[in-house]
Amino acid sequence: MSDKPQPRIRRKKNASANESTARFSRKSTKTKPPETKATPKTPVFEPLDLSAFEDDAFDLSMDDVFTTVNNKRYKVGQVVTGEVCGIQGDAILVDIQAKSEAVLPVDNPADFSLGSRVEAKIIRMDGQGILLAQKIGKSADLSAYELAYSEQLPVEGTVHSSNKGGFSISFGNIKGFCPISQMTLGAVNAEDHVGQTYQFLITELKTSELIVSRRRLVERERAAKKDQRMSQLSVGMNLLGTILNITQHGAFVDLDGVDGLIPKFLFSAIGEDLSVGDEIEVQIKQMKDGKISLEAPSSNPWLKMGTEFKRGGTYEATVTKEKEFGFFAKLAPNLEGLLHRSGLSTEDIAELKIGATITVRIEDFDLERKRIGLQLAAGMPEYTNEPSSTLGDAFADVFAQFDTSHSEKSNRRKKKQK
Repeated sequence: MSDKPQPRIRRKKNASANESTARFSRKSTKTKPPETKATPKTPVFEPLDLSAFEDDAFDLSMDDVFTTVNNKRYKVGQVVTGEVCGIQGDAILVDIQAKSEAVLPVDNPADFSLGSRVEAKIIRMDGQGILLAQKIGKSADLSAYELAYSEQLPVEGTVHSSNKGGFSISFGNIKGFCPISQMTLGAVNAEDHVGQTYQFLITELKTSELIVSRRRLVERERAAKKDQRMSQLSVGMNLLGTILNITQHGAFVDLDGVDGLIPKFLFSAIGEDLSVGDEIEVQIKQMKDGKISLEAPSSNPWLKMGTEFKRGGTYEATVTKEKEFGFFAKLAPNLEGLLHRSGLSTEDIAELKIGATITVRIEDFDLERKRIGLQLAAGMPEYTNEPSSTLGDAFADVFAQFDTSHSEKSNRRKKKQK
C-alpha cells in the first residue's frame, strides 16, 4: 500500500466551563445563591470623662446666651456708632444694630435728640443689655477704671488740692494724682485748677491710686480737630489767641485748637509785659506744611489805661475769678480789675458768678503795679465817657502816674519871669 498523506486535523483544546465561547454558551438554568452583604460593625464609643465639669455646667443663663449672641459682632472695648432712638432719665438708648438697644449714660440728655448719631465704647455686655460709655464717671467702681485704663477712656475727677509735685484728684472713693506738667498745655497756675472738675486719661493703675493726665486728653482732642480748624484759617486773618509757651524761638499761641508761632524777633518788641496764659491779638502771616507763622499788631494792653479806659468811666466787664478778697473782672484781653469784697453787699456777692457780664466803674489804677480797682456801677450816678479834646487831656491819667515835679518847677520859673 502506498503511504497516503494523512489529513491534518485541528483539534480544539478542551476549554473550561468558564472559557467557553459566546457562540456555544448557553444560559444556565441554575439559580445563583443570593449575595450576602457584610453586616457593618457597630462603632464603639468611649465614655466621656465629665469629672472636670460642674453638675450645672451646661445650664446656660440668660447672660451667657445674650453674650454668646452679641459676641459674634461686638466685644467689650469696641468703638461703635449708632442712632439715638430713645431718652430715659439720665441715659439715652442707642441703636447699634444689635439684638437690643445699647444704653449710654450722659450728663445732660437734653443735649441729644432722636435720630442724632453718637459714638461710644462698649464697656459691658450681659443679660441686662449693652452698656456704652463716652467717659467714666466718679461713681464707677475699680473694674470700670481698669477698663478705662486698658481702653484709654476718659475718667471724670475733681481737683482736690495741689502740692509741689502736682495735684490730688478725687474720683469718688478712689484717689488719683496728676503731675503738675500733665495738668494742661503750657505753664500751670495751681490756683486756677483747684476745685475744678475735669476729664483725665489714666496713665498708670496702682492699688492705692490712679496716676492720670489731663494734658494727654487735651492733646488728643486738639489733634482730632486740627484739620477742621486749619481749614477755617487763612493768611491775613486777625485772631485772639492765648500764649501757651515762650521759648528761645518765640511765643507759641493757641488759636483754639492749633498752635501758631510769633518769631522771637517780633515777640521781643512786645513781649516785655506778656506772659504765659495771657491773651494776645495776632495776625496770620504765613501757613505752610501745617505750621502757622504769626505777627502781633497789638502790644502792651496797659497802654489802653487812661485812653480807652479812664478813671470814673463805666464799662462792661466779665467776671473771671473769685478769691477770698474779692472778684476779678476782665475789661479787655489781659486787662483785669478787682472788685474788692469790702465794697460789695451780700446781695452783690450772691449775684456775681464766674462768666457773668457786669457793668463796672474804674475807681483807680496803677500802671507800675498793674492794678485796677473797680466798683459795681449799679446805683451810682451816670458818668459820660466823653472824648478828650487834647492829647494832654487824653493822657492826663497816664501822666499822673509819673513824677511831674519838673514841670511844676518850670511853671514857677515862668511866673517869676513875668
